[in-house]
Amino acid sequence: GLSGAKADERAGQGDGEDAIYALEKYQQLSNRHAPAFIRHVMASFRQQLVTASQAAEQLDLSSSRFYSLSADYLCAYGQEKARMWIPGISGGDHSTTWPDPVIDLLKKRLLCAPPSPYSFVASEALRLHSFKLDRAQVRRWAIDNGCAHPTPLKRLRAPVRR
Repeated sequence: GLSGAKADERAGQGDGEDAIYALEKYQQLSNRHAPAFIRHVMASFRQQLVTASQAAEQLDLSSSRFYSLSADYLCAYGQEKARMWIPGISGGDHSTTWPDPVIDLLKKRLLCAPPSPYSFVASEALRLHSFKLDRAQVRRWAIDNGCAHPTPLKRLRAPVRR
């Protein structure tokens, strides 16, 4: 059987250390560790004092993310900027928010009868507001905001005599 602590932890009534660790794992590296510590681990790896798996474990990173950071660090080292190197951000949604006039245009063009094609709405956003959108971005926005084109009804196939 399970110990009392393990059973409480699995039932969600433990001390919460696992939940805190899970939240820490999804924070950016620069929020988890000081830049000086990250540079120290990268320098240790460069000097072959630690292995890649040990260094990745010290920084709580996957091996692929560690290798990409290591490549960035080595570029900075080659340019003699390793002392000031700071790791960049990884992943996440870095897109800018769409301006209100563009959103108003999308609603106007997609909610009319008949609705405008997605590619036309994207080109209008570029022409009128100098805001570049792709047809697929307009389609995804329309689906998320209830402005998508109605799907055509499926035609019944005629029976075929064989």
